Amino acid sequence: ILRELYEQGHAGVGALVQRLEKEYSVYLMSTWKKGAMEKVLANLRDKEFELSLLRSGSSSDDGAAETAAAEEVGKRLGCLDNVQSEYIVNVLRPVLASLQGIGATKIASTMDEVEPFLQSYKHELDNLIASLLRETKAHWMEPIRQSLTAELEISGDSRNGFRLMLKTISETMMSVLSEASRKGELFAQIKEAPRFALTAHPEYAQAIITKAEQLMDDALEKARKALEAVSDAVIALPEHKAFVEVVPGFAEDDVAHYARHAHGGQAKVKIHRDHIRNLVFGALARSLPGRQAFAALHEGVALGAEAQERVAQRTAIEKEIAMLKQAKTGLCQALQVSDEELAELQQIVDAQ
Repeated sequence: ILRELYEQGHAGVGALVQRLEKEYSVYLMSTWKKGAMEKVLANLRDKEFELSLLRSGSSSDDGAAETAAAEEVGKRLGCLDNVQSEYIVNVLRPVLASLQGIGATKIASTMDEVEPFLQSYKHELDNLIASLLRETKAHWMEPIRQSLTAELEISGDSRNGFRLMLKTISETMMSVLSEASRKGELFAQIKEAPRFALTAHPEYAQAIITKAEQLMDDALEKARKALEAVSDAVIALPEHKAFVEVVPGFAEDDVAHYARHAHGGQAKVKIHRDHIRNLVFGALARSLPGRQAFAALHEGVALGAEAQERVAQRTAIEKEIAMLKQAKTGLCQALQVSDEELAELQQIVDAQ
């Protein structure tokens, strides 16, 4: 029986070799082919997407690159809408509240007691104004600086979803730009609405930041002059009765007012703190740049050349993409992958 099986090619080393070759061929053309092709297609997709996040002037003509860069600046400065509301809540309101608390109740029997008291009030007011101007610039400039120098980055996993984020080097500010449950879905979103890599042109971003800083400095200098006039008016009695009013007599329950000697007897000096507070608010509201001023910061700024390190990074990725495309072509030929099979495998990868 064994001889008969051997003569028929069903037994022996030769038969074993043929059987192994057949099984290996089936494995290559089914399980291994599918896995290998999916891995190559997934790597190719990831690298092409990584390259798209480095999109800059190198990938299009100068006019289109300038337009794309300006659009990206506009998108990133969209953060200023939140900055403005946070400024009112976290910076301006606390200072305005402090204006209601400075000073103390005092009854003055002589003029000599009044002048130092008003000077002290002015000194506290000046300190609050100086602090407010410093905090105002920091509050507005830091988000602008962070936004324009942040990198585009993909984060997440299949369990928690994927996100395209703006991420600063110090990680003090991160912003989610797009998100999806699947990587392929996120890639499709960004492909439809691509972003421009501002970090590929650091001189361009820095020039806009410098313009923003000058814009803020000019605005705050205007506010400083207006607020300085308010502070000076507080002690310029009796010329500015809208700020400080001399009222003969003194009411015991008038604990929010100051006292001043007038016509030889006691008097109260009523400092109209609500009016001063409104003037402080108005001076800043009129002086701070509007949304349109920030949106125009890119005007007149040349995009300039792409940073050399970014060119090297992009070139390296392009080489990897070329190698993956060669591997894809070679596998398709060696494993006889049809166009229909390739399209199905690509759909599987895109759905991941």
